[in-house]
Amino acid sequence: MDFKTIYITLGSNCNFKCSYCMQRYGIQREICNSESFDKIKFFIENSNVEKIMLWGGEPLLYWGKILKLVPYIYSVKPDCRINMITNGSLLTEDKVSFINEYNIGVGLSHDGEKTVFTRGKDVLEDQNIMTLFKQIKSKGICCVISAVNQDIYDIWAYYDKLFPEGITVNFDMLKDFHDIKFLNFFDYEKFNETVRNIASGFAEAAYREDFEAREYHFFNNHVEILNNILKKDKRTFHLKCGVMSSAVNIDFSGNILLCKNSDIIIGHVDDILSAKENFKTYIKVPEICTGCRFYTICDPAGCVIENAEMKMRSCKLNTIVYNAFFEGIGIWQKKMMNLA
Repeated sequence: MDFKTIYITLGSNCNFKCSYCMQRYGIQREICNSESFDKIKFFIENSNVEKIMLWGGEPLLYWGKILKLVPYIYSVKPDCRINMITNGSLLTEDKVSFINEYNIGVGLSHDGEKTVFTRGKDVLEDQNIMTLFKQIKSKGICCVISAVNQDIYDIWAYYDKLFPEGITVNFDMLKDFHDIKFLNFFDYEKFNETVRNIASGFAEAAYREDFEAREYHFFNNHVEILNNILKKDKRTFHLKCGVMSSAVNIDFSGNILLCKNSDIIIGHVDDILSAKENFKTYIKVPEICTGCRFYTICDPAGCVIENAEMKMRSCKLNTIVYNAFFEGIGIWQKKMMNLA
């Protein structure tokens, strides 16, 4: 079993109602897991997994499951990274202590200064939550870019003030294109300018081999995909998330889910090949994508729970990012040629 990442869905309930959450579209009925994870033990123990994501809903709502699952994972896969993404509202001292004991990586769902607009509540305004979050050893921010917070430099500056010691910020592009507040006023021209500036910083960082620079980190996934293509790596896939290629989404009962944000069951861990075949039926690549120059590096199938309209609107943002990325590669190449 060659899956490097396993998403384990603990349950689909959440105590937040973020209006652009993909699970509002992908999960039509509650995912209720068994309290026992015996049915996935063999799968985990015999996998080549490098990272396990504790997934929700809101993972901290399922703390009892986490208390049982994490020590087991640690005992059978001590070198495996364990991560979760959380809204942070349910953090307590006991939870932070446990998280640090097992070095669980925590990504906080937070959208910068405009978080209260996008998520309804900004947990970092709660001094107690802020204190607890800062105590977590391995942490970062998971930020969704939309019309209300599209200036990435502003976001970086905002977190620099909150975390002067530094913190990693990972970005995702908004995929809910039906909420006029969050995308319909998106300034694509300004976003293009912003991302091109980041690409210039990316080139400088690559030239200096400063792979920790945030401009480099912004394009890190694109670098990895490009490297796979140059190596003719057969694991290069249509979906950036790598589902059913390098990643798999399962629940405690061993069901394989279509997507980490879906309740559709495509198979069971006892029969991976059948699940992979079932998964293929959900891959829909728009005809317009086949002639695109970014076809190889992009994810032309889009997210498997996106509809056709969402895919086309995602394309508009993706094109801006890809253009900037290759512009950055060109700047880096010129610098290297001058050095030679």
